[in-house]
Amino acid sequence: MKDGLMHMLWNVIFVSIPEETFLVCFILVLQKKFDYLNFSNKIMFSKFAVAILIPAILSNILKYFGIEGNNVLLFFIPTLIISMLIIYKANTIRKLLDSVVSTLIAVFVWMTIEFMYMPIVINLISATVVEINSSVFLNFLLTIPERLLEILIIAYFLKRKFNAFKIDIIRTISKSRAMTIFSLILLSINIFIIGLGGKFIIFDRCLVSLDIGKQLFFIIETLIIPIFNMVIIYVIVYNMKYKEIAEKVVKRDNINTVIAIVDSSLNEGKYKEASAALEDIKTII
Repeated sequence: MKDGLMHMLWNVIFVSIPEETFLVCFILVLQKKFDYLNFSNKIMFSKFAVAILIPAILSNILKYFGIEGNNVLLFFIPTLIISMLIIYKANTIRKLLDSVVSTLIAVFVWMTIEFMYMPIVINLISATVVEINSSVFLNFLLTIPERLLEILIIAYFLKRKFNAFKIDIIRTISKSRAMTIFSLILLSINIFIIGLGGKFIIFDRCLVSLDIGKQLFFIIETLIIPIFNMVIIYVIVYNMKYKEIAEKVVKRDNINTVIAIVDSSLNEGKYKEASAALEDIKTII
């Protein structure tokens, strides 16, 4: 039992904490809460640490009691969402939806990164997930490529302040109830597909008898629908945002036109026309 607890402790430190660090960072980046990543602030650092530790410890406790794979994920995702809600005080429906959507996007990205290379690595070293998880060192070693990519992703978005997409994806989604529901459905489908693919390809090693080329083909095939779903979400969000911008531009132009009419009417002493134009402004606003 003591050895099992020590294994769990080392796994929390070397595997789970780095994993959850990416997830929490990416969730905050998606929500553009960059001030929450100011680790020179002790309060912010404490909140960040707690947000990481809760799901990290829980997932390892579940594994300690023999729960593996997608079953852990079923507990892990709600725990991560609840942790973010409580620690970062998402006390409104809007903030709650922002947190749920951003968490699902972060989990999807994390699962996609892992799914892209882990099946190949596992088959190359001829090891099962159980064997890998039984060795903290091997587990840590195999996740290094994933961690490096995650660091690059976070560093990129922190440098750009998540302006790479030029729109606030999360807030744009949460402005529309229909879009929020639609996004949650697609994200849930994405996670389900990758989770199912992970079970068959990573845990059950269904592709072990195939060559690398065919393995890559099936991995890419599994990712096509989730990636397509993400493209759909982005395109809709993009259109929503730019439609909103276009409406604001039209409204501004209309107001400027009315102001010009008012100014001209006042200069010419046409007070009735000026009054009528001012009434038009009310309808525009």
